[in-house]
Amino acid sequence: MVIIRAIQPGEYDKAREIDVTETGSSIYRMVEGELVEQPLTWRRPPWGEKRYQELIDCWTLAVADGGAVLGAFDGDQLVGEAVFRPRLAEGMAQLESVHISDGYRRQGLARALVAEVIRLARESGHRELYVSAAETRSAVGFYQSMGFVPTATPHPRLYELEPNDIHMTMLL
Repeated sequence: MVIIRAIQPGEYDKAREIDVTETGSSIYRMVEGELVEQPLTWRRPPWGEKRYQELIDCWTLAVADGGAVLGAFDGDQLVGEAVFRPRLAEGMAQLESVHISDGYRRQGLARALVAEVIRLARESGHRELYVSAAETRSAVGFYQSMGFVPTATPHPRLYELEPNDIHMTMLL
């Protein structure tokens, strides 16, 4: 049985247990303010050590900023994660990342993790939640199903970091 709970700092090395591999046949782009799906075969390979260390660094910074790192655990194995970062902007929190291991997707784990981030954002008094979504059908479709919509005014720093992402917000 998979349980959702906070990932403790001593468990951050478990990030390497998440299998991020994925394939798809289309991506989304924002074209003149409209979300447009375009055919494109793509593959996300396994992450290397550098990318896992970047995720661990993200977790460390989020917690230091008063946020939370949530994990989906199947026994001792980390099979998913989500990061809540408060105070992205006035009244706005950030859903900084969500990853679910291949083999555990489409079982409600991402939905449970994001629901917990939404709860934390509301509890912290935020009125809006921001996510910079990978341009894949699976990511954009998932966030839309949770109530996020593309934003016409992406956060400047996040847009600069990830200009191909679909920047989305949700009113809380």
